[in-house]
Amino acid sequence: MAGRPGDPPTFRYRDLFPWLHVFHAFRLARDGRKVLLAAAALLLIAAGNRLLSTLPFASEESAPRWPWAASPASAARGLEASGPDWLVESAAELLRPLAHLLEPGRVLLGRADVGASAVAWAQLLWALAVWSFLGAAITRMAAVEFARDERISLMSAGRFAGSRFLSYFSSPLLPIGFILAMWVLCFVGGLIGRLPWVGETLAGALWFIPLALGFFMALLVIGIAAGWPLMVATISSEATDAYDGFSRSYSYIYSRPWHAVWYAIVAVAYGLVVLVWVKLVASFVVYLAGWAVSLGLNLDDVGSPWTPFVSDLSDPARFTRDTPGWISAGRPLAGFWLHALVLAVVAFASSYFWTAATIIYMLLRQSEDATDLDEVYVTTEAERDDLLPLVGAAASEQAVIERPAKPPEGASQREDATG
Repeated sequence: MAGRPGDPPTFRYRDLFPWLHVFHAFRLARDGRKVLLAAAALLLIAAGNRLLSTLPFASEESAPRWPWAASPASAARGLEASGPDWLVESAAELLRPLAHLLEPGRVLLGRADVGASAVAWAQLLWALAVWSFLGAAITRMAAVEFARDERISLMSAGRFAGSRFLSYFSSPLLPIGFILAMWVLCFVGGLIGRLPWVGETLAGALWFIPLALGFFMALLVIGIAAGWPLMVATISSEATDAYDGFSRSYSYIYSRPWHAVWYAIVAVAYGLVVLVWVKLVASFVVYLAGWAVSLGLNLDDVGSPWTPFVSDLSDPARFTRDTPGWISAGRPLAGFWLHALVLAVVAFASSYFWTAATIIYMLLRQSEDATDLDEVYVTTEAERDDLLPLVGAAASEQAVIERPAKPPEGASQREDATG
């Protein structure tokens, strides 16, 4: 709000240090609706990978991993865990949506066979499809809330993401298509080198062409790894097409590389702090609940109070009781709720990822295009007027015709009789 004339200018630290806006990510990411969308995405991707792992030509790398089992010792290990390994695992959880894209890409860039490449392509496209809807809905909610401090409904975010699903899905496929085209050219150069007598000489003389193509492919691969979240945030903020999402993300990354790197470092560092805090709270909740319930159940051996649900939940040796039904029925049911808690923690990390990516996009847009942070595309939906229309009122563009009042029935007959 602007001050009155004569008032001293106000100083805001965020104007001098715009990266401080990244600290809004935790407040926006803890929204239960965003966490629910992230949890649904993680489950869908895991279910798809589980289905792909049943194919006869699937490799061990495509083995299914549920969200709560991706890093078994870090999901809710809490106070018992410490050291750099736990921080690395927490950072991996923060970047899990990006890993869904990079892990299949790593298989494709290697010397994988046809079966492994087919599974990797299916995993990549399935992850893109899931995040192009659910991740897009998260970024749409985050963009409107960050820019305008307004909350939009879950249905509104879903309609927005669904109407632009093809743009979200095809935006990262554009650089992938360019990479494939240049790969084919290099492959053709290898075929030329197989020609008898002159093949190797010709391939060696023209080796600068594959090197140039490799350079452009490297730029595209780096742009996908760093720019895919920005592509999703671009379309959610600007309501543009796939090409605009692709071009803006690459332009911001390569024209403002140090800004992008610094914002990413701040986002990851702050994300580690808040994720560690969330894990400690979840671990303390499990400890307090398990401590009280185990005393009430008179359990003989409760094992380590900090890891009752990150180890094998089907192992009856941790909890022993005379009643066999406790092991056969009670423990799996308790394990369901404990897994749900771990899923909520992991889903919060993915919600933070997309929220921070949206804020970083707006900061890069401000530094590159001088666009205010409060500018975001807002859909104009026709509002239904609940008031009943006025009876007898004419339209504004029509002339108003006054009609004489109609006499009551029988009035004209009485006048003729008396007249």
